Amino acid sequence: MKKIVFSILILLVSVSLVGCTNGASGNQEKPKIGGNDEAAVISLVENFGGQLQKVSLLAPKDKVEESMQENYGELVSLDLLQEWVSDPQDAPGRMTSSPWPDRIENMTVEKMSEQAYEVKGDIIEITSTEKVKGGIAAKRPITLTVYKTGKRWKIDAVSLGSYQEANNVVYRNNKYGFSFTLPKSWKDYSIITGNWEGMAVGGPKAGEIVETGPMIFIRHPQWTSENLRQDIPIMVFTLRQWDALQQDEFHIGPAPIGPSELGRNTTYVFALPARYNYAFPSGYEEVEKILESNPLQTEESMGSTSNPKQTGSSQNDYSKEKLQDLLASKNEISKITWSPDDTQVVYVEEGNLDNGLNKAYLWKVGEANSRFVRDVSPTTYGFTWAPDNEHFLISEKLGEGAVSSIVGVETLTEEEYKIKSISIPVWSPDGLALASAYEQHNYGESWGSLEVYTLGEKKGEYIWKAKDVLYKVSYWDKEGNIGYTEIYEGKETKKTTKNIRPSIVGVHLGDTKDQVREVLGNGYEETPPSGEMGHFPEQVYRWTYDEGYQIFIGEESGKVLEIMATSPKAETNLGVRIGDTAAKVFKTYRSRYIEPESIHGGKLYGIFKVEGAAALYFKFDMPEGQSQFSADIDPDTKVQTMMLTYPEQMDDSF
Repeated sequence: MKKIVFSILILLVSVSLVGCTNGASGNQEKPKIGGNDEAAVISLVENFGGQLQKVSLLAPKDKVEESMQENYGELVSLDLLQEWVSDPQDAPGRMTSSPWPDRIENMTVEKMSEQAYEVKGDIIEITSTEKVKGGIAAKRPITLTVYKTGKRWKIDAVSLGSYQEANNVVYRNNKYGFSFTLPKSWKDYSIITGNWEGMAVGGPKAGEIVETGPMIFIRHPQWTSENLRQDIPIMVFTLRQWDALQQDEFHIGPAPIGPSELGRNTTYVFALPARYNYAFPSGYEEVEKILESNPLQTEESMGSTSNPKQTGSSQNDYSKEKLQDLLASKNEISKITWSPDDTQVVYVEEGNLDNGLNKAYLWKVGEANSRFVRDVSPTTYGFTWAPDNEHFLISEKLGEGAVSSIVGVETLTEEEYKIKSISIPVWSPDGLALASAYEQHNYGESWGSLEVYTLGEKKGEYIWKAKDVLYKVSYWDKEGNIGYTEIYEGKETKKTTKNIRPSIVGVHLGDTKDQVREVLGNGYEETPPSGEMGHFPEQVYRWTYDEGYQIFIGEESGKVLEIMATSPKAETNLGVRIGDTAAKVFKTYRSRYIEPESIHGGKLYGIFKVEGAAALYFKFDMPEGQSQFSADIDPDTKVQTMMLTYPEQMDDSF
């Protein structure tokens, strides 16, 4: 029998388990509960924190009111609810698609009277990254006053503090629609407001003030009248004012140059005054450094809906129905695709004949203008939204298949990895991964694969890979089942699988050295690379554990390529152990996996083609002179060795 060499790719199950939203808060400290009333108050605030992400403050006014009634109505007083409906910018809720409020934690509770408590805590905001890996994207202090009305407790007053990010403080201006990121040392900053004045350049009003606008100063907490420090000044212009300034219709101050733009949304331009630091006060170098980091970010819908003087661009004017009518009225627009929550739409508009490309746009409900995404091929298949509304695919024709780009809604930036597939990829229910199928031709051979790509990773990971087999993905349900069609020798078979990685003793192919140590510890003897690779794709380290494990780790990749186990404690992810019978192995694995045909001829009994395009080999304690690769394996024969590897490292391909 040829020497069989094995390798393995690993993905820790523990990482994937963090995927649920509540997982990110697993280490939060629970407040101490002093009695039934206090417990009821804490429960009320926790429930309220869980509802925040469901109330989009950027939706049309009637939708905001409806959402507040549905999600806050049982938790807050009628007076407070009416106050928020009248002025949503003072209400807690979801201001942007990402990050979003996930929960309230770090609570302290103070009894004010028999009928009232004050609760202080933090609104924790997360993005899709923290949803998977844990942690927080930002937090915002919140103080709630809770009163007892009859037998029920309700929130009667709420006060919100300034946003704080992991290593930063964030000033958010809901009136004009922008945020400004500051170092933590600016935590207790103050806001000073004023106005800029613009004077006519020529004509009968030359030298007279013809334009004015808001001026916002972010002031360092150490500023005093005796120790002046550099402010961060932000000028606010309407789009019309900014265009007029660029046309030299008016000027601001004596400086020969005008303000420099920091950012803009659909209604306002934000700018830095010329020579703002001409006196070089204390702290001007720090402000220069802050400004170099692109700290101002605009939030489109806030600015476009908070200007009461603006006509024709209110949220009610740009409802979903209005956008649908506008898009449907234009013959040059196609591929109109709405997000699952009906708050944004992507579409294609016929482009410039000079470059032969069309243009893709994103338009959000409540905004006066769409946002340009990028140029797209005229053969673009269309768009596919993630279930969480935070990303969408642009799928363009590539040969007989497609190449799909993943676009983030908030920034309109694309993931570096592009998915090549036979058909359009399918999103996971949480919007964090995609399943796709692809066909490759190598030296005249056809190889089909079913892969999963997780957002933020450098590449996709195989679930299945097989010669002369094609796959087509059809769905990914909430139970984690990926539905697909397997096509072999002209026969189509509908199957399901899950995005899992097989393991032995909790170690997977692709695990890092640290992940192996976490599972098996440091008690191993390391054999360094010998200079020869054998069947491995690179030279390997061999870690030998006295308990009966050998782990082969790539020298360059640093990833586990193969696992071999003889320890009685060794167990696969499906519960088969060393010493179990062949009957148990076949009962457990034959219902899920196939024993493939070798390229050298004959079925490989006891070797199973498993997820990750890997091979799991059970070596049985066969009688002397009898080959394992025969159909008549005694059901009572015991498992002697288990190996997890890739077929090509077994001197085989299947």
